[in-house]
Amino acid sequence: MIEKCAHPDYRAELTDYVERAEAAEGGGHTPHLLGEAFGFHQRFQQTGTMHAR
Repeated sequence: MIEKCAHPDYRAELTDYVERAEAAEGGGHTPHLLGEAFGFHQRFQQTGTMHAR
């Protein structure tokens, strides 16, 4: 999904997020790290980008 739908600028960060969420939750249908997911949104609102730089 990330490779086909996400903007290329965000693919590495999103792939890392999904891998860590899967490891933390042991897989599952839709693994999440909710604090981090919300952090993407907060950063975008504050800075105009989701990048953690």
